Amino acid sequence: MSPSWKEIIEIVSKLGLLKGIFLIFFISANLWVWRLYVGRIKDRKEEIDRLAQDNREYRERFLSMIDKCINYKKNESSKKE
Repeated sequence: MSPSWKEIIEIVSKLGLLKGIFLIFFISANLWVWRLYVGRIKDRKEEIDRLAQDNREYRERFLSMIDKCINYKKNESSKKE
């Protein structure tokens, strides 16, 4: 539900020029900060997912290296599926 330009102009004229301009600035600044915040959260989630994938790869490589060093053989019956 987006207000039309006529409604915005009417609100500004009812509040007065200074208060109306301040209201428009305040709302637009809050929307801008909110968009920055949402974008930052999205970027952080992507970074966490990337780090989790890297961690998984390193863990698998490390475990396979340790298995080779101690000659460990996986038991097929104890695998979880």
